[in-house]
Amino acid sequence: MESESHKLRLHMELEKKERILMEEKELWWQYDASSRGKEYSEHRIRWWLWKFFGKYIFKLIIGPLNGPRVAWLRLFGAKIGKGNFISNHAIIVYPAALQMGNENSIDDYVYFNADTILGDRCQLSSYAKIISGGHDLRSRRFEYQLRPVKIGNSAFVGANAVVMGGVTIGTFAAIGANSFVLHDVKENTIAYGIPCEEHGERIPSDDFAKYKF
Repeated sequence: MESESHKLRLHMELEKKERILMEEKELWWQYDASSRGKEYSEHRIRWWLWKFFGKYIFKLIIGPLNGPRVAWLRLFGAKIGKGNFISNHAIIVYPAALQMGNENSIDDYVYFNADTILGDRCQLSSYAKIISGGHDLRSRRFEYQLRPVKIGNSAFVGANAVVMGGVTIGTFAAIGANSFVLHDVKENTIAYGIPCEEHGERIPSDDFAKYKF
């Protein structure tokens, strides 16, 4: 009995020492909340209006009313060309960070969280995610970082694919469903997998050279 009591005292003393050592250490975490969205500070009012008001109106502009949806996004700063289809179920965190050319198709629940540049005639399938904004995981301040994603003319991004910041998808490239894209994908390439890798040409290079995309 005395032995067990002695062990308990030793255990409690050890825990106390560990707590003291922990309290003496400097906290690694120095998160600065002000860094989140700092790049958009000049448009702060428009961003808050979208976050708490605009995006809900966008969702209410149902399927056939594509023109009003596009006009609503432009009102909040999106740079959108002609003939684009954007589902009212698309998730656009900040419209002013979105640029696209003409005749693109954005399906249900496609997600844009920051700076994205699309060319013409791109097709993004349902639940595709473009993650161009994130945090520096190695920094004590966990700073917010922007690495724009660029998607070339006539490129295709399959359902549930994830494209990470800084990636450029070349003209007429095709990304398979459920892929995780960490690196650039060359033009006229089929790529898929986790991580995403290139698996040959989409069409023969001689044919690719004949057309404008």
